[in-house]
Amino acid sequence: MKEDKVPYVTIEQPVKCPKVQFKDISAKSIGLLFFIISSDTSISAEALATTLLEGEAAIATGLKELRNLGFLELENIRSREGTFTKQTTVTPNGYAFFALAIAQIGPFNSHFAQLFYNPAIPSGSSVGKFIPRSNEEARNIITHDGYLAPTRAEGELRKQEESEEEQRHALKKLEREREEWVAKKKRSQGAQFKARSKKPDKKTWTPTDVSFEFADKIENYWNIEPWRVTKTRFRMILADMRRRHNTNGLIECVMMDVFFEQENMSKFHDANFVMMSFFHRFGQLSQYVISRGLALTDAEVAEKIERQKKVSERSLRWMNGP
Repeated sequence: MKEDKVPYVTIEQPVKCPKVQFKDISAKSIGLLFFIISSDTSISAEALATTLLEGEAAIATGLKELRNLGFLELENIRSREGTFTKQTTVTPNGYAFFALAIAQIGPFNSHFAQLFYNPAIPSGSSVGKFIPRSNEEARNIITHDGYLAPTRAEGELRKQEESEEEQRHALKKLEREREEWVAKKKRSQGAQFKARSKKPDKKTWTPTDVSFEFADKIENYWNIEPWRVTKTRFRMILADMRRRHNTNGLIECVMMDVFFEQENMSKFHDANFVMMSFFHRFGQLSQYVISRGLALTDAEVAEKIERQKKVSERSLRWMNGP
């Protein structure tokens, strides 16, 4: 801002002006000040009442408020005849208030979207280059240098595109985290499996071995939250179930295979529910596996086949007679 010889304040761009405070002035007085400066009219209640809707009394109270704020003042004006008359004029503070209020209008002010900047207009003030825009035309917002910035719709579209880009980044990050989590779990599973592989005979597996085997199967389902065997009662419950149903590690592993094949795992989101569902069906699963001989070693399978073969031969001899 700078003060020239003219009795008003001009604004040079670019400049960062302090924000105008409106809390100490009424809306009526703001309107009066803006009308007086923009219309270059005589500053008196009588003259303004001929143009504005309010009466002289209402306008007089607004002018009094502007004088109390220091935006207007009474000056003694000498006429050609040498007489003096009092006349109300706008003070430098009044012009400064007006100028700062204009200067703080931002380039993306939604009200300015209704104006169109036409640099082709050769004459007139800079304000005269702004002409009203019809509602049918695109509402481009005006920047300080007259550049037609993106419309509000284009701005919303840009925000939407930025939001979608953020979502894509978030999904990629989630996918990377998932891949890292899967890789970490595979390494953990590999270490646990290596420890169990030292016990090739699953009949000798302890409840702890079987519990980690169960955890490995759960971790194959992304929809189920990560599960830590060490924080569950799986091993204690399994040890009790083993005594009740006379099972071993081999039978329990086959039971697990049957359970995960028969259950719809998409309905589970909590591994503890999977665990309790398995133990709820423990007796049924054990009978199913044992009755069908699904948990036999190769030697036991060969022995069973041999027994069935001998039974078949005896039956055949009995049918043929002595």
